[in-house]
Amino acid sequence: SPQSAAHSASEAIGSALSRNKKLLQVDIRLPSFDVTQGPNIYDEISSVEFCCQLADNLCSDGNCNKALILVRDGSAVRSAARILDVKERRRRQDEEEREARLMLDKEDEEEEDEDDVVSASTAEDESSPTGSGGGSDDIDSFRKQLLSGWGDDDDGTSTSSNREQEMDPANDPSMIAASRTRRGREELKPSVTFDPSASAASTSTSSAGTKSATDRSYRLGSLFGDDAVSTGADMFADAIEAVDTHGSMLNIEDVLIILAPVTREDTVATRRLISRYKDTKTIVLVNNRLYPEPKELFLSEPVYSITPLVARAMKSEGNFMRNQSDDDGREDDEAPPTKIIVMRRYPTDWEIFVDVDGNGFELVDSAPAVAVGKTGPDNEFVAGCVKKHMAFKFGQY
Repeated sequence: SPQSAAHSASEAIGSALSRNKKLLQVDIRLPSFDVTQGPNIYDEISSVEFCCQLADNLCSDGNCNKALILVRDGSAVRSAARILDVKERRRRQDEEEREARLMLDKEDEEEEDEDDVVSASTAEDESSPTGSGGGSDDIDSFRKQLLSGWGDDDDGTSTSSNREQEMDPANDPSMIAASRTRRGREELKPSVTFDPSASAASTSTSSAGTKSATDRSYRLGSLFGDDAVSTGADMFADAIEAVDTHGSMLNIEDVLIILAPVTREDTVATRRLISRYKDTKTIVLVNNRLYPEPKELFLSEPVYSITPLVARAMKSEGNFMRNQSDDDGREDDEAPPTKIIVMRRYPTDWEIFVDVDGNGFELVDSAPAVAVGKTGPDNEFVAGCVKKHMAFKFGQY
């Protein structure tokens, strides 16, 4: 599932960071995650949600303070933000309901303890030889005064009301780049971002001392915002100008996740961001489809990759891997297909898993990462591994 893939990718990134590798690649080679498959197949929302889950896992593992996730443009941010905002509101509502239940349980316990104290005081008064009720009244009066002043400072004001919320200077609106008019262009449009922390800040009711609903692990932005990037002679300058404005990181953000770069404009923007942040931030490219690979990525490390495949047997006499036929020559369509997964989880090598009968995947072979490159073993190597495994499993030598 995408959730388990994000968890495994986070662990692989953590292993790479422990070895001081900060330019990393994650590749989920599913059709719905492949931007080159086109809008009818590519699911951009699921890809963004994977990046958000990856950021959450990195933060929970202690490998990230906050991440900036960059998609291509403002339209992609808005589409994803609508879905993410609904899920974020639902998550906050669940948190608030859980906190409310905890508060009710705590109040019930305090009331029970108070009832026990009152009962004990009453019993002592009744057993007192003086029989005077004035002592009990004094105790009740003192208890009311104590409760009414509970939590107040010496000046009579509440401690919580005097506590000022710290403001991160990185959230200053002045961080937004000033408008540019170079080459006769109109000033750049405002950046389009989605920050669940800012959305939660106005509605959060989390109590002091607990992890607030505003403590979210990512901010969603874009490479180019709503600005058009020329495909002609001004493309290079336009792309740099736009990404400098819309793709800038805040001081609190220490991980940059770039989702599915594929075009020439994406190449320029990606190279610009790597050159700008390679020494100070961790950069993760998710489902990178840049071709040819820019020189800035030559030293990048593929920390997590998963490619699902299905093996189809050739229809020929003597091929023991093809489906068996009945007396009428019809193939047995109920035979499960041979499933293959090619995977890499840093720092291990590339691994080939095969499921030939529907009973689960088995590790059949591996390929050294230094020998097969960033894209992993080729199809010929994988096919050879499958043939050897099936020959061993079915006793054909």
